[in-house]
Amino acid sequence: MIYGAIHDNKTLSCLSRTCRFLRELGIPLLYKKFQTFDYTDGQSYYQSLSGFVWAISHNRELAKIVTQMYATF
Repeated sequence: MIYGAIHDNKTLSCLSRTCRFLRELGIPLLYKKFQTFDYTDGQSYYQSLSGFVWAISHNRELAKIVTQMYATF
């Protein structure tokens, strides 16, 4: 229920770092869809494309989760 109420990756990332159980639930949500700019509640959050590419290139399990990717500059 908690993850259902979160609509931005920044909060999702913070929650996923609190314990292993929440990490296992949150990682697939974080990596399923990547956008360089995440617009939530009228605010724009930048997510590093190079950091994302580094993460998925060094972890095959994360790479398998990705289904959508949007990179705007």
